[in-house]
Amino acid sequence: MDNENLNRLMLNAGERQFWIKPWGHPDFSPEEGEQVFNDSTITIGFARTPNSVRVGDVLIVYRIKVSKLMFVAEVVASPVHVTAEEMERHPHLKRWQWNIETRNLTPTFGTYWHRYGLRPFSLAAEYGERNPHDKVKLGSLQFGNDKLRVSEGFGKFLINEILRLPTP
Repeated sequence: MDNENLNRLMLNAGERQFWIKPWGHPDFSPEEGEQVFNDSTITIGFARTPNSVRVGDVLIVYRIKVSKLMFVAEVVASPVHVTAEEMERHPHLKRWQWNIETRNLTPTFGTYWHRYGLRPFSLAAEYGERNPHDKVKLGSLQFGNDKLRVSEGFGKFLINEILRLPTP
């Protein structure tokens, strides 16, 4: 599933930073509508300035409340702050005032993510058991952090979990 993009990413993974990124509004139900992530580009919003996120970095995005991975994206542009006019037209941007344009590396997985149980917190525990030298702590994401840098090892582990999935 999305093997070509993900395999290409794995070949030069050491040149990038990996981030876990939550997605969704905490006041809305996880069933807030059919969410499909099959567009070639996706704009990802941040509540705080994502200064450390660079072009070429990898964002592994999960849905809050259901805690399932939804898609993997490569950052293709520097962060941009929304304008007052944009916030007026789209009130949700008041919460996520910083945007980063990304290339969706998993449009197929992004279409069917809800069918799979790839849960970042469970996978972090599994990875930690297999790799005691590289413990992953995602707890700050549960307390409002809108991104978390993770090790290359854990990022590759998550991507390999997607690669193992059967094609829908």
